[in-house]
Amino acid sequence: MEQAMASLTKATRSLLDKQQRGSTISSLRLNLYLINTFLCEVGPLLGDAIDSGLLKDLNLGILDETKTLDRSDEEMQQRAQDIDDFFTAYPSVLHCLTKLFLKIVGFDKLDMHHVLFDCCKQLKHLTLYHCDTGSYSVFKIDAPDSKLCVLEIEKCRFLRIDLVCLPKLEKFFCESWISQCAPLTFGFVPSLGQLELSCGSVCEEDIFKLSELLHGVTSIHTLSLDFQALVAT
Repeated sequence: MEQAMASLTKATRSLLDKQQRGSTISSLRLNLYLINTFLCEVGPLLGDAIDSGLLKDLNLGILDETKTLDRSDEEMQQRAQDIDDFFTAYPSVLHCLTKLFLKIVGFDKLDMHHVLFDCCKQLKHLTLYHCDTGSYSVFKIDAPDSKLCVLEIEKCRFLRIDLVCLPKLEKFFCESWISQCAPLTFGFVPSLGQLELSCGSVCEEDIFKLSELLHGVTSIHTLSLDFQALVAT
């Protein structure tokens, strides 16, 4: 993994080298692993490129080579702290971050909502894979100024997700949840047109009414359901 990150750092440095700057980079997709040595090298390169106007749009993935169940809660919390430290050290990254993928991150001790919605003001696409704010916690999103259009929640440990206010959200995907009741509630989501719910590892007793789940949501034109063992009425 360190060899891969070393190659990535070298390629990033070459791409963003000041001597190569003859035009702007409209969009850059970058997948990183939380290895401090390389984060400290990539961070300044990104920050400088953004501050100089070279980089306009960043698609960032924070990955993890470790299997999901092999990470302890403490390790997930440390990953969250490392990510927060990275954004704090290089705040310019937040200014052009439009797409973010986070894998195996535990925001138990940090304000996840603040990091993702107050700081990432340009964020349009967010994917959370096996993330949480503490096991069996409710994740409430109330972001009236957010530009988020796509939200994907995969195998996260939220008891429930409350979409209180996301005015520009167009697509929501939720795969696997731990609640025996409806996994989410909707508030003000006037632009929501696509909803996809998928869950297979549930008990037969788990029941919720789709009519109650979708109460107040009037703009959905595409609804995809894959409950397998789950009973929805």
